[in-house]
Amino acid sequence: MGTKNMATIERRPLPPPNSTATTITEADRTEIIARANDVIDYYLNGPGSYFGSGTRKPLVGELGDNTVADLKNFQGNVIASKQFADDPNDARRAKQSYA
Repeated sequence: MGTKNMATIERRPLPPPNSTATTITEADRTEIIARANDVIDYYLNGPGSYFGSGTRKPLVGELGDNTVADLKNFQGNVIASKQFADDPNDARRAKQSYA
């Protein structure tokens, strides 16, 4: 029996003991988006875009200490936080506007 046709299983860490999910409402959307924009700005333009020595981090690089890696790490933390949130309206997802 091969593993070729087996379904992929999503793996997530267990929540901390005695933790509960926080309910996120549509009214929380503005604050969530503002905080996410602040973090993104920190990595693109703020102190997070520089090494401790003062030189600017490269946008991409092979060693992992670069702006894109920092943003991917932030994205991973946002995705991981879903296990601690009851978000029935998907308020954390930015709404797309098409002009």
